[in-house]
Amino acid sequence: MSAGSHAAGGRRDLSDQRADARIASAAHGGEILISSATRELLDRFNCETAPERVVELKGLSGTHRLIPLLSLAP
Repeated sequence: MSAGSHAAGGRRDLSDQRADARIASAAHGGEILISSATRELLDRFNCETAPERVVELKGLSGTHRLIPLLSLAP
């Protein structure tokens, strides 16, 4: 899951959807991966994450920090 342009209050576009799809494809079975931008948005919640990993995502330039989300408490 990626915060994409929502972090800035904007609308989601196809590049956001492509990033979401690439993040999902990088996950292992049953794993929920979030982008570093999404992690920053979740800082105010009591969430538990595993160590981040840096990956290249097909069709997106550069490397990306992805964080496995373990739990999110209300």
